[in-house]
Amino acid sequence: MMQKNLATLLTIVILLVTTSGSAIAYERCGTTMQIDHFLLAVPDLEEGAKALEAETGITPQFGGAHAGGATANYLFGLGNCMYLELIGANPKGVSENNFSKMLKNLPGPQLIGVAFSTADIAATAVALKSNNFKIGSIQSSGRTTPTGQKLAWKTIGLDLSTGPHFIIFFIDWQLGADKTQNHPAATAPKAAVFKSLHISAPDLTAFEGLATKFNLDFSVSESDHFSATLKIDTPKGTISYKSN
Repeated sequence: MMQKNLATLLTIVILLVTTSGSAIAYERCGTTMQIDHFLLAVPDLEEGAKALEAETGITPQFGGAHAGGATANYLFGLGNCMYLELIGANPKGVSENNFSKMLKNLPGPQLIGVAFSTADIAATAVALKSNNFKIGSIQSSGRTTPTGQKLAWKTIGLDLSTGPHFIIFFIDWQLGADKTQNHPAATAPKAAVFKSLHISAPDLTAFEGLATKFNLDFSVSESDHFSATLKIDTPKGTISYKSN
């Protein structure tokens, strides 16, 4: 249930900068298989956004409420078509679900997921199955931005023994032909840069296979339990966010 809830509540922004700060083409974002975004969950979304700004020196952009209204997010870019999503219970929401209730009970900020972009979710599902990865069904969801722009996407989650509070998934954005006009990246803050993602787990076989077979940018090491660590460079220095 946790993975299904997470897999239907995801967002994307496309960035104007690479890791060196130079301009990139919006059209490439979401069309190549790479890290797309990270989910950083907080128990109080408004307070979490203020804390994130104080910690990083970046004012995150409010992205809007997800379908159903129980959760909402703030966003800022990480360069090279990647972004950080701060997700929490919708402070203006009139409904709740199991996911939003879980978020409210978190002890503090927690990295709860990573998404990889794909231009063809059905083909990616076939490729994952042919490489013996366990996957869920394709899910569809969306949200409306504060400006009234409607965003839609499809996702598919992987069963990689990450524990109950972390999900790894692929996302296929349903944005139409002109991604430069349809993507929220055009207005996302762009002062941070992705540095690294490191995953530790008792059994590295699946994670190593995912990184190598799909050419995804993360490192792995053996550990007695699963954990994920994201490092980003910000105006206030390098900051790390960790899973439970």
